[in-house]
Amino acid sequence: EFYIEESYLTFKNIPWIGELKVGQYQAPMGLDVINSSRDIALMEPAAPIQALAPGVNAGIQIGRPVFDQRATWKFGLFTDGAGHDFGDATKDYGRAILRLTGLPFYQANPAQPDSPRLLHLGLSANILYSGSSSVRYQSRPESHLAPHVIDTGDMAADGALVVGAEAAWINGPFSVQGEYLHSWVREINGQTPGFDGFYASASWFLTGESRPYDRTEGMFGRVIPRRNFDFGHGGWGAWEVTGRYSFVNLNSADVQGGRLSMLMAGVNWYLHSHVKW
Repeated sequence: EFYIEESYLTFKNIPWIGELKVGQYQAPMGLDVINSSRDIALMEPAAPIQALAPGVNAGIQIGRPVFDQRATWKFGLFTDGAGHDFGDATKDYGRAILRLTGLPFYQANPAQPDSPRLLHLGLSANILYSGSSSVRYQSRPESHLAPHVIDTGDMAADGALVVGAEAAWINGPFSVQGEYLHSWVREINGQTPGFDGFYASASWFLTGESRPYDRTEGMFGRVIPRRNFDFGHGGWGAWEVTGRYSFVNLNSADVQGGRLSMLMAGVNWYLHSHVKW
C-alpha cells in the first residue's frame, strides 16, 4: 500500500508565533520520535514512545525558540493522519499537544564548534478526545517487521491525558538520553487506568563526532562524519556504539495489555551524511 506519510507547509518568521506548520507530520511529543529515523541512534524509537506518544497526525502547529535559543515551545491541534507506523492506535480523535524544552546548561567548545556540552530538558502534554469513544495503545518489540506484542485492545473511553518528560546530556562524543511517559485514560465505566513507560539510552562515537543539536527545534539533527568513507585514502566515516533499555506497562485496572521490557545494543557506521549502516 502506497501513501505519502508526511506532507506539510511551513511558514517561518511570523511575529509572535514564530513558525506555522500545516499538514500531516510527526506530532511534537517525545524526543526520540520527533527526530527523523535517520537521526536516531537505534533503528526504531523505544517501545514506550511507540505505544503512548502520538505518531504522524494531521493538524496545525505553532512554535518558536525563545530566550536566545535556550528554550523552545510548540503547540498544535491534531486529528487522524495517514501514517500509523508509530504512536498510539486510537482512531477518530482530536488532540491538543504542548511541548516545552530548555537548555539549562550549554557550553560551546571553541576548538571544536560541532562538539558542545549541553543538558536538554523537556516537558510535554497531550490531551486526547475520542470521537469513537475508544482509546487504544499497542507496541511492537522495537521492530516494524514484528507483530504487536502488547496491546490494550479498544478501551471504551472518551479521552486520555498523556504527559511526558525528557532529558539528554551531550559531552563531546558521549551522550545519554531518557524519557518517561504516563497516560491516564478516562473510561466510560468510571475507571481511570494508568499506563506508563520509560527508556534510557547511551551512545559513544569512537571516531570523535558529537550528536548535533538543533537549538531552534529542541531536537537532535543529522550526524555528519568528520571524514567521509573513502576506501584506500584513510577515510572511514563515523562509528558509533549505542545501547538502550526500555520498559512499558499496559496493565492497569480492568485492562491487561501486557508488559514489555527490552535491552538493545547496536553499532552504527555513518559512511557520509546520507548513508548510515
